[in-house]
Amino acid sequence: MDRVRRSIFSGDAGSFSRHEAVVRKHREKIATMRAEICHWKSECGRLAAQVHDLRAQRRGKEIPSKAIFHHLFHSRVATFRAFAPSPLAAAREAVLRQRSASYRRAIAAGPGDLAKSAERVCIAGLEWWVPRARRPLDFSEGRWLPSHAMLQSRAVAVGGVMIDIGANLGRTSLPRVIIGDVTAVYAAEPDLINYACLVQTIVANKLQGLILPDQVVIGSREATARLERSPYVGGHRVLGENEQASPSREVIEVTCTTLDRWTRALDINDAEICFVKVDTQGWELQVMLGAERLRQQPHIAWQIEMDPHLLERAGTSISELCTLLEQTSTHFIDLAKGAAGIRGARVGRLREHLAYLGTDAAKTDVILYSSRGDADS
Repeated sequence: MDRVRRSIFSGDAGSFSRHEAVVRKHREKIATMRAEICHWKSECGRLAAQVHDLRAQRRGKEIPSKAIFHHLFHSRVATFRAFAPSPLAAAREAVLRQRSASYRRAIAAGPGDLAKSAERVCIAGLEWWVPRARRPLDFSEGRWLPSHAMLQSRAVAVGGVMIDIGANLGRTSLPRVIIGDVTAVYAAEPDLINYACLVQTIVANKLQGLILPDQVVIGSREATARLERSPYVGGHRVLGENEQASPSREVIEVTCTTLDRWTRALDINDAEICFVKVDTQGWELQVMLGAERLRQQPHIAWQIEMDPHLLERAGTSISELCTLLEQTSTHFIDLAKGAAGIRGARVGRLREHLAYLGTDAAKTDVILYSSRGDADS
């Protein structure tokens, strides 16, 4: 150091300038290193927050084992059958028979004609009527019963009456009643064969008055809807007003009504409804538009399928659906296994959160519920 100082003070002007340049260079390096340290501190903070969110997500998505659900389901079937029918179930059944012409026809027809287009199978200790679809179905218990989705949504789907819109063959409705999650399920299924199978499955398992099916499209207004039938039993979908059907697909006309009118017509008490599942192959926005009264009930939780492709085919979009859902509930839960972020979040983050759809995933189901507290999750 002394030698440097002597060189600086005893040397000529050129030597001094060279040393000054060296000092300046070192100062610039120090400043650069300090900036890098600040950057990496910030990056570490961001990564720590991300790890926190992922841990919260993992904790939030922990659910009871599906294996346990299947181990106990047969026992639950036996326990359920030991109970005597309740007067309330009989009263609900009487109302359905009086108000639903499709239900009366299906009951009167019995399983005779259905045997031409469907078959009877035993799955998980229950008898099911299933269409003979051109695409083969997996009748294994683990595939047939939607145990994972049921366990994921159980926190918001117990204690009252369930509405199942797009009920299909009753794969959700029957298990919900049998394991005791809900006291009754009102099921809307528009396809004629699916509906006939659902009715005969209910009869075969003595579930009348507990699962109450109606052949109807739930939409935004009262009208006649066009239903495009699919080779896949869960692929039937309502066509938009200006949408052309596929030349290879059969189209049938089905009565359409709103959810608000349908629940009133069947004497369903709004206060008893705890959970509404909407799986309608892109028709979800129309369903929600026709549920203005029920959307104002904060005690009702909703499970909505979010499929950008099918929504666009029906003439709507994820953005439009999110705008409506933001007015419906305070929080959402994404049921996709790989969804990033915490499991329960404010509904204002829904649109941003679902940006991954169409890139990393084709679709997902979202639970929506209302909280009267101030917690974010």
